[in-house]
Amino acid sequence: MLEIILGIYGLYVLVTGKMKLSATKEVVGAPARLIALIMLAPFPIAFAAGLGVGFVAGMNGQDIGDLRMTLMLMEVGIVVACAIAAFSIAHAIGKPPGAAQPQFPTEFGANPPYPQRPSDPNNPYQPPSI
Repeated sequence: MLEIILGIYGLYVLVTGKMKLSATKEVVGAPARLIALIMLAPFPIAFAAGLGVGFVAGMNGQDIGDLRMTLMLMEVGIVVACAIAAFSIAHAIGKPPGAAQPQFPTEFGANPPYPQRPSDPNNPYQPPSI
């Protein structure tokens, strides 16, 4: 159940790019999407581990039913480790809402976003300055 919840939340964060941790902390953008990949990592990791254990058990002639508890505990450990890693990283890099977004000027008259070149009055192709 935890793996499904972690996967659904990981997909949500991957699509939106926003991970709200609390009222005072959030992770936005590429870091949030990378954390979402950590939240989605238990699926392929558990699959690869189960495939490896099943392959070794099959080569040794063991019945896979004997390893059911081992596989279940291994999957729970993988899910818990990925959840702890994802939320620990998110809390370490989380910022207050609004602080993560870059601040752009609202009007370009006072603070232009690019440096002004000196105007040449003899250049007929230069746009007029306002």
